[in-house]
Amino acid sequence: MSSKQKKNASKDIREQLGIKNVYSECYETTDNRFVKVIRVSSVNLSLLNKKEKTKIFQAYETFLNDLPRSMLPLQVSQIAQPINLTNYGRYIDDQTAKEESYPKAILAKSYLKYVDDIQKSKNMVSRNRYVIMARSFNSMNRKKVLDELERDVKIVSTQIENMLGGRYELENESLG
Repeated sequence: MSSKQKKNASKDIREQLGIKNVYSECYETTDNRFVKVIRVSSVNLSLLNKKEKTKIFQAYETFLNDLPRSMLPLQVSQIAQPINLTNYGRYIDDQTAKEESYPKAILAKSYLKYVDDIQKSKNMVSRNRYVIMARSFNSMNRKKVLDELERDVKIVSTQIENMLGGRYELENESLG
């Protein structure tokens, strides 16, 4: 694919998503909104007892109730994506490439096939969680809206980090 074709494909994707520009770690949409996306880590609730689960749900409820109205609307989304094991497969291949023991080499090849089968089946997924914040703007208030959105994202990020306290911790990063 030539660089011109890649550029056109990139434009097509942006157009399909309604993204006009990426500016200051924000997506600027074709309908004059700035959109910030925060990726948030998670806690595996299936490993917790009922009391711990209740505490986490209450902390989440408090987080949502404590959000100032100015930060709304706020979208929380979970997206399942197939896990890419290509780099892991290369790493295993590199680690076992000079294996002199025939049984170990056969075992390594079998394991690499197993990893490849998992990836091809797309049964193994990661569930990524996102908080999405958007603000409408016009040409007169563009800078002000962007500054307010950036401030709100910092506040929400801090609240996410402090939400659970104790031994559980959520990490987040702003995408853009």
